[in-house]
This record gives sequence, structure tokens and C-alpha cells, in this order.
Amino acid sequence: MPKTAGQMKLLACLGLSGLASFTAASRTKELGIRKINGATTILVMQLLGKNYTKWLFISIIIALPIAFLLGNSFLSRFNFHAPMPIWTLIVGPVVAYIIALSAVSLQSWRVATRNPVEALRYE
Repeated sequence: MPKTAGQMKLLACLGLSGLASFTAASRTKELGIRKINGATTILVMQLLGKNYTKWLFISIIIALPIAFLLGNSFLSRFNFHAPMPIWTLIVGPVVAYIIALSAVSLQSWRVATRNPVEALRYE
């Protein structure tokens, strides 16, 4: 059972990396055909990362108002009221986006650089 925030973030990154690996493995034949037809490594990585980017933006849109309301209610309980810093609402999602995309990009790079003939041979 994770006890610290760092351990929970590591566990989340491992889960995201596993999900990206599963997605890439299930789309091996499709990606092999795309590579044979002339898709570059960058295009294959963009194809795999586009779906995760969509879900990350949806989660950020849902989480930002909740974080703002919880932060304001927490800060209003103090005798000396501190304003809610807006930079935290910008930096948090940016860092989460970078971490999530780096976990997905590693798996995408592995799939995109494989020989497409080997992927199609076993399917």
C-alpha cells in the first residue's frame, strides 16, 4: 500500500505505462501496416499519444474547478486570508501532462521503432 505522494505518483506512472504498452501491443498489426505504407516514427508516436492527450485534457478540465474550490475553502479557514495562487492551477496540470506523456512516449517509441515486418509476420 503506497504511503507517500511520491509512491502514489510512481504507481500511477506505472499504470499509465502499462496501459500504453497494452494499447501498443493490441495495435501492433495496424501500426505495422502504417509503417509499411510510409508512416514515420513521429507520426506513429503522435497517433498513440493523441488518445492519451484527449483524456488528459478532459481530466484537467474536470479537476481544475474542483481544485480551485477546495483550495479557496481551505485558505479561507485561516485568520489571515491568503489568495489562491493561480500559478498552481497552471503548473500542476502542466507537470502532470509532461509526466504522463513521458510515460506514454517511452512505450510509443519502442513500438514505433520496431521492424514492421516482424510485427506483421506473427499476426
